[in-house]
Amino acid sequence: MNNLIQNRSHGEGEPSKNLLPESEIRQAFEQCDESGVGLIPVKKLKIVMRAVGFEPRQNEVDALMEKLVRSKAREVNPENFTVEEFVALIQDRLQEDSGAKEISEAFKLFDTENKGFITMADLRRVAKELGEELKDTELLEMVQAASSQPNHITEDDFKIIMKRTALY
Repeated sequence: MNNLIQNRSHGEGEPSKNLLPESEIRQAFEQCDESGVGLIPVKKLKIVMRAVGFEPRQNEVDALMEKLVRSKAREVNPENFTVEEFVALIQDRLQEDSGAKEISEAFKLFDTENKGFITMADLRRVAKELGEELKDTELLEMVQAASSQPNHITEDDFKIIMKRTALY
C-alpha cells in the first residue's frame, strides 16, 4: 500500500490536506473498531469516514456501502469491512476528488470572468497566451465539437471533453 495518499480536496466544506498518510486512515479505522477484531459494520462507514476528516453526503455513503456489499471478495463477511477495504475506498475517493478539482481549475483558466461557460473569445485569449494562432472557424469547430450549447462550452461539457480525451 502507498504510505501517502494524495488529497487535494475532500469536497465542499471539508478540510483540505495536501497528503493524507495511510497511517492516519488506519488509526481512524482502529479508533472506530469497537470490537478490536479488524472489522467494522458497513452501516458505520459514515462514522469512519468522518474520523478521517470527510463530511460525506448520505447518498455518497449509500453508494460506497453498496459497493462494499457487492464486492465479490467480501463473500466471507459481507456485513463488515476491513482496514484494507477502507484504505482502498479512501484512495478511490481522493483520486476522484483530485481529478474533478483539476478539471474545475482548468476550466477557470478559460472562464476568467466566472460566467460559468467558455466562449470563442475565451478560447482565442488562451490560444494567444499559448502562442497559438487559430482562425475563427477553428475556434468555432472546437466549441461545436465540445459543447451541447450553440455558442459556448459549459463546465459540464468541459468535464466531459476532458475525460473523453483522457486529459484528466
